Amino acid sequence: MKILVTGANGFVGSNLCSMLQQHGHEVVHAVRQSDTAGDFCVGELDGNTDWSEALQGVDAVVHTAARVHVLHEKVADPDREFRTINVEATTHLAHEAIKAGVKRLVFLSTIGVLGNYSDEPFTEAADPNPSNAYSSSKWQAENRLRKIATDTGLEVVIIRPPLVYGPGVKANFYRLMHNVYKCRYLPFGRVKNKRDFVSVTNLCDLIDCCLSHPQAANETFLVADGEAVSTPHLVKKLAKHMHKPTKLLYIPIRWLSRIAVCVGKERLYDSVCRSLRIDTSKAHQLLGWSPPQRMDEGLEQTVHWYIAQANETKKRAA
Repeated sequence: MKILVTGANGFVGSNLCSMLQQHGHEVVHAVRQSDTAGDFCVGELDGNTDWSEALQGVDAVVHTAARVHVLHEKVADPDREFRTINVEATTHLAHEAIKAGVKRLVFLSTIGVLGNYSDEPFTEAADPNPSNAYSSSKWQAENRLRKIATDTGLEVVIIRPPLVYGPGVKANFYRLMHNVYKCRYLPFGRVKNKRDFVSVTNLCDLIDCCLSHPQAANETFLVADGEAVSTPHLVKKLAKHMHKPTKLLYIPIRWLSRIAVCVGKERLYDSVCRSLRIDTSKAHQLLGWSPPQRMDEGLEQTVHWYIAQANETKKRAA
């Protein structure tokens, strides 16, 4: 197949492009800006982005590009920016793909469409409960794509991952690794949650499956490693792969909750202290898919990448 991947130089996009090429597909790398030869630079994403050249001869599209959570906002109207990039640009891409004769579009959404936490495993049938501008924009984009699929016959596949980790990961997972590597005490000793994660390898493998599987058309899938762990257990796993001691403080959960409210970090508290369970049985039953990579293998690869980055930083600073 000839496949267009948006956000091809991003964390998920770059890993996906490598996997698809290894599996013999011709991959078109679409990026906003790049100095790499062969990339299609489409500029900013909105309702007027020119996709015509990038879509020529393409059989399927994987849309990974998006505006994600921003820690320090620099725009005057963040909600509008989320709508422009995650909703309007997605809708426009779908219409342009139809004009170009594309048969299938795989859309990378988020488990946040269903909520930030859940003691009972989420399924695809769970009621939507987006809690922030990012997940709300993804939910709106999902609805737009479903209507387009109904009206035009474009095959749409929606995938909702939880936190994705792997070589190249950023944000909270990177910071957690950094703190474990520096042997800093972390206040999670009394946390007894269960959270599902997904390695970038497992996520990309499901995307690859959904690109061609006939039963994937117009379906929504949840994805995870299938090995839910508590936050303390995750810290211990990372420390083990780093050959570092595990340093946990046993602070009462109610104290952590109060501190999070006081400093405006409720969302971080939810992601670290609450459970997030995911049922991936639909992908297994409908597609015959199961995650090819065990969590320990994915964490080990991520840690090796992190250590290599840390060593390179030390060399440059010396």
